[in-house]
Amino acid sequence: FTFLPIRSIRVTLWHTMRDGELQLDKEVEHFYKRCRFRWFQLTNHNGMRGQVLNGPRFAAPECEDGPDPVLYAELPCIEICIGQVWMRGAK
Repeated sequence: FTFLPIRSIRVTLWHTMRDGELQLDKEVEHFYKRCRFRWFQLTNHNGMRGQVLNGPRFAAPECEDGPDPVLYAELPCIEICIGQVWMRGAK
């Protein structure tokens, strides 16, 4: 987060079977919400349900030593990669 040009982090909390039904671990969810992660969407993957939480760039002071530094400006650039591969005797 500190030096990367990203605006947020998303995490998926997967529901587990408890008492015969799918339930989310509320203690884990509370920990993420305390650090300013908020509900984003529900997802289903391979028969499992997950709750996606979105965390903004700035974290709450109790979760870190302070706010992140200012986001660097995204500079347009062109990256060129030139390479050669010589294959001898390949069939």
